[in-house]
Amino acid sequence: STVVGISSISSNAESCVGAKDVIVDAMESLSAISEENAASTQETSASMQELNATVNMLAASAEDLSGMSKKLDEELAFFK
Repeated sequence: STVVGISSISSNAESCVGAKDVIVDAMESLSAISEENAASTQETSASMQELNATVNMLAASAEDLSGMSKKLDEELAFFK
């Protein structure tokens, strides 16, 4: 009958609303996870830039030490 059909449609509509709410919650969770991942990626990038700067500084220091060592060898050769 028409009443049964309308009741069925109403029940199905309520199910759709419930499913929509579940989907919205899932999308909000995924959005939050994406934001956290973006923040972590930025932090990792900043850390990598710091590490790169430190490695470059260490390389320059090693080059300076190498030059000093060669100069010291040359100056000590005078006494040999």
